[in-house]
Amino acid sequence: TTNGRLALITPLGYSTTARMTAGLGTWDTDYQADIANVMEQMTTRKRSTFDAGLLLTNNSLKKTRVRFDYRFRSSTLEDNVSTAASAQQVIDQDRQSHRANLKMNIRLDRRATLKLHAGWRSLQVDQTNSVDDLFYTMGDRKQNRFSGGATMQTRASNKVRLDYGFQAHSQNFEREDVEGVKTTNSAVRAFSGLNVFAGDKLTFLATGSYGLEKFEIENSQASAGDMGPLTYKGSTIRFAPGLIAQVTSSLEMEAHFEMVRFQDPGDAPEESNKLKSDLNRILLRAGYRLGEKMKISASYRRHEFDENRWDDYIMDLYSLSVSGRF
Repeated sequence: TTNGRLALITPLGYSTTARMTAGLGTWDTDYQADIANVMEQMTTRKRSTFDAGLLLTNNSLKKTRVRFDYRFRSSTLEDNVSTAASAQQVIDQDRQSHRANLKMNIRLDRRATLKLHAGWRSLQVDQTNSVDDLFYTMGDRKQNRFSGGATMQTRASNKVRLDYGFQAHSQNFEREDVEGVKTTNSAVRAFSGLNVFAGDKLTFLATGSYGLEKFEIENSQASAGDMGPLTYKGSTIRFAPGLIAQVTSSLEMEAHFEMVRFQDPGDAPEESNKLKSDLNRILLRAGYRLGEKMKISASYRRHEFDENRWDDYIMDLYSLSVSGRF
């Protein structure tokens, strides 16, 4: 194994800083498995990598901080596996990936901050497999992913915090060794989170989100109503409130609830083609301190799952624990 890396940090003017890195690496692996002193399998693997990165930070805009980073990585792989039965598999692989992210933090006022981000990732793999197929491998392939989002952080007062925003991504994966087969996935989600500190001993918190997601494998076997593991287009609603109370100096209690609703309507009008699932979870927990070094904790969890196609279940879980420091 051989590795090397260089790094450079330098200012670009008064408001921009650049950080650059580059690295090289090689790995040589020889492996042999014997049974009764007879070679059963032998592997020779050689991999070399190169990566380079750039990070730029800028604060020239008033109340705004901008961060951009880019990373490139390439690698080559030579893998040779042979067995006692004279079978042999040789893999030659060239792999390249790119990743770029842009983030901005904008302070609107002393109680509100807007955060924006956008990202892109790309992967290209060229791979050849020769002789025997001893293990499953995938041939040439490529993948691209775009993502973005925005978050607003607000502080209405010292005791109320509210965050809300959205996230989105779109991704496709394509096998170039199998013509026409392509996987696409896209999703968008809106979310919010609320914390209320009602005095020093009581905290209320809640999170909620609504999301849409679509997944599809082109030129694949179709399923009834365009649903199943190969194709779906679903929506999810989630709401999770909670309460934390410091009842006395020794007793603390918590109560949390989570509700998740999922639906995949499919493309067919029949009700039987619609997939619906409900999940409810409850957590009750209490802790009592016996002095400074010991604590007794008790909790109750309940999970309820209801689904219109497969089995439903209800689970109740009780726990009691004692902890201490000695």
